[in-house]
Amino acid sequence: MFDATRLRGLFAPLSDTLPDLESDERSLALELYALLSSTGKPVSEASLARATGFEEARVRDVLSGDALACLIYRDDDGRIAGFGGLAVLPMAHRLTKDGTELYAWCAWDALFLPTLLGGDVEVKSTCPTTGESISLTVGSDGARDIEPAEAVISFLVPEAPLYEQATIETITRFCHFVHFFRSREAAEKWTAHNPGTFVLSVDEGFELGRLMTESRFGLDPAGNRPGEVPSRV
Repeated sequence: MFDATRLRGLFAPLSDTLPDLESDERSLALELYALLSSTGKPVSEASLARATGFEEARVRDVLSGDALACLIYRDDDGRIAGFGGLAVLPMAHRLTKDGTELYAWCAWDALFLPTLLGGDVEVKSTCPTTGESISLTVGSDGARDIEPAEAVISFLVPEAPLYEQATIETITRFCHFVHFFRSREAAEKWTAHNPGTFVLSVDEGFELGRLMTESRFGLDPAGNRPGEVPSRV
């Protein structure tokens, strides 16, 4: 169980650090998540244009805007290999969706991405304190099969808006402080040496993610996508 009022209070300052998304930005973001998760491979702007019906020039304009540019990193060929917490190149938090191997930038990403991707995602990570493994399954209705059951996450509210930072800064200043731990005791040993960090239960982390997907993408608790029709200009 968690205190919903407390979490909404925590989400308020967190929300201020996240970029607002307009209609076309939401549409491209959701399709980009879908392409990355279904193929497990980097996505070109041309592929994203074909999938959405946007002109390729429009795709480039939207992706280079302040709201999305801070969420993207590319491979050596300029294709999108990571976006908004999801990656197709190896990172510490491993995800499996429908047999496709994916990765999350941080523990919180692993808790909210399944709602955006649709369907269950198997998550595997490693506790920074003990070096032991952690596993769970996450869907749009929450996390289950958590092993060990006492697992928690560390968290941090960024000091500066993420949309004012380069993607690598988002990863180093936020994601590198958000991990899974096998127990609250293990987490508190780590947070004691990392100022500004604190401990949340897995359910609390999931609920914060739900608030984010609802706020940024207009998704309902079941992960249903908005029925808007994006402009194609």
